[in-house]
Amino acid sequence: MLLDLILQVLEKDWNQLSPEEIALIKDYIRYSAKFEKTITELERGLHSTDDPKRIAMQTMITACEFYDADWCGILLVDLDIGIWIPYWWYDVKEGEMADTLFYDFEVSEEYERWVTALKAGDPIIIDDVDGLKENYPAEYENYTRLEASSIIGVPFWKRPSGYIVVRNPKRNKLDSNMLRIMAYVAVSTVNESRMMENFHMTERSPEIQKENDLYINLFGRMEVHSAKFDIDETRVNSPMGWHILAYLLLHPTRNAGYGELAEKLWDEPPTQASANKVRGAIYRFRRNYESLTQDYITISEGSGYGLNQKYNITTDADLFEKYWLQSQDMTSKMDKIELLKKAFGLYRGRLCESCDGATWLLQEAYRYEAMYSNVVNALLSTLFEIRDYSCVRDYATKSFLIDPNNTYAHYWLVMALIKNRNKKLAREAVENAKGMLSEEDFADMITMLNKLEPGFIK
Repeated sequence: MLLDLILQVLEKDWNQLSPEEIALIKDYIRYSAKFEKTITELERGLHSTDDPKRIAMQTMITACEFYDADWCGILLVDLDIGIWIPYWWYDVKEGEMADTLFYDFEVSEEYERWVTALKAGDPIIIDDVDGLKENYPAEYENYTRLEASSIIGVPFWKRPSGYIVVRNPKRNKLDSNMLRIMAYVAVSTVNESRMMENFHMTERSPEIQKENDLYINLFGRMEVHSAKFDIDETRVNSPMGWHILAYLLLHPTRNAGYGELAEKLWDEPPTQASANKVRGAIYRFRRNYESLTQDYITISEGSGYGLNQKYNITTDADLFEKYWLQSQDMTSKMDKIELLKKAFGLYRGRLCESCDGATWLLQEAYRYEAMYSNVVNALLSTLFEIRDYSCVRDYATKSFLIDPNNTYAHYWLVMALIKNRNKKLAREAVENAKGMLSEEDFADMITMLNKLEPGFIK
């Protein structure tokens, strides 16, 4: 190393130094002065902002200047999925976050030396990319696509893992020391940025007993609640990531391979390209919560993914079905009503509404829809039996917001209004039902009404 050589030279009698050794010392003094000046100016400049992205950008601009490079970027790596993506970057000619030659995500398998170096904490220094053409042809092709003739990359490890990289350095081409310092800034700013994003996404969580408990809503809009974070589909823009999570939650007893996920969710054959789509979707989903927890919700298992067994996961669909089944065994009407009310409150809409129409979901969605109708019918009929007509009216009206086509719900609403001696509202309810139900279902409702209230419908 250069520093070791300098120290050896300094041990000699200065009067006996060769011209080459004197030149070496002068070069090192210039380098050290430049190094210190760069760090001092960077530190002074960063005092004017507390925005993590601006701090990262200024750091990458400084890196380009120090190395006389044409591009600097922070790359995040997910070894579990096997991908990495550019997170923030700066292009000397085009500016910050300009169009990049990187794909949305790169496959780690094509950069095996980088993965090895990441795990070891070693820098990657490539003085001449052409020298890799014979021994590392895939890696060489990627560098050609990225217009890189030389590269320096320094890793950072754990939550998140990745590299800070400069492309085509013309100065200090074999020295990674400056980037080592900047790697600390990189990981700190990325973590702070993610914490800020998650702070804005967090809302009041439902009661969670332990840190490893997760409560996930599958009905209507998907949501994940834990002791540390709360996310939902409106705040985390990763549609396919949510779909993959839903698929795994509805098939919790086994892992799903890349091919299965690609075929079911994308309707594509199992190829490397479709496997990469799955990887990318999971990565984008993970990005939104990984800074707040030590473990991922989904983990890589062999050639696919499964639910992380470290979590105790409960879904609203699980509880909904549990309460419905328990209610059928209740001999006490009040206990039965209590369970049915709990089930009623959990059903907020179709199963995974954002996946609506997906072939893989249809059977389960229809099953829960039928179960919801059964819950509503059982609840209204039992409330009617105990003559709680006001509750019949309330729950029937609420049920129409989700399922306006439930013949029995309309029937019980009309019957409750009749028993409350409010025949005017009862007749209005009949007219409303006529507008919501099919002719056949409406006729069935009228037949049922005439059996219990002869002469009401003329």
